[in-house]
Amino acid sequence: MTGVQTCALPISVYLDSYSGTVTLQGNLTLTYSNNYTFLILLSGSFDANNYNITAPIFLATTNDGIASSLYMGSGNWAMTNTGTVWNVSDPDLTIYPQTSTILLSNTSSAATSKIFNGGDKNYNNLTVYGIATYPAILTINGANTFGTIAGNTSSFNFFGYYIYLAANQTVTDWTARGSLGAKLGLYSSVSGTQRTITKTGEGVVSTDYLTVKDIAGSPANTWYVGVNSTNNGNNSNLIFNNPPTGAFFFRSE
Repeated sequence: MTGVQTCALPISVYLDSYSGTVTLQGNLTLTYSNNYTFLILLSGSFDANNYNITAPIFLATTNDGIASSLYMGSGNWAMTNTGTVWNVSDPDLTIYPQTSTILLSNTSSAATSKIFNGGDKNYNNLTVYGIATYPAILTINGANTFGTIAGNTSSFNFFGYYIYLAANQTVTDWTARGSLGAKLGLYSSVSGTQRTITKTGEGVVSTDYLTVKDIAGSPANTWYVGVNSTNNGNNSNLIFNNPPTGAFFFRSE
């Protein structure tokens, strides 16, 4: 693929190179038309080659015993649809997240619900967007590992955003936060069942303006969810305060 690839028609792109590799040579844009416009990895390797990708939906769901690889590069992967925008369940797929960022970027009034099926894979950064007219909901499925989960707070406006965790997650950092009058809700997808978010690496999490229920932070003394956050119950190892300033943090893993 050479130059900036723009598909203006409601078509899907199938990546099916078996043992070969498809390497981008420019930005790839699939124009959103309906719920059936996909970027689909069936087999072989796909290398984004540090270019940006914009597509309604990404799919990698083949379960045929054939190994495949996804090299995400350093660019942005903007998923522009509503509903299930990222759907990975192929057990034979290896994802190399590199320094990429996945943007769940649809801010239209129709984008009240988005689903990220991570497939228990490794990712770098995930950034969620709110919408202008209603609170929005993101459900994260799969026990995934992320670099940073962030929020585009300028898109939240006066409406909050809700993240539901269907499984335990691992992050290097969590910077997603709400704002005054537009809190970010963080919940388990099953009321009464805790989900654990484990932070790896040094330092602590510092966020604010959350509404939290059924969430366990790990390790202890790491998750400072802010003095303006709300504890809705069944949480553990979350500190509803701001982290001390001018302090060194030492913790045991």
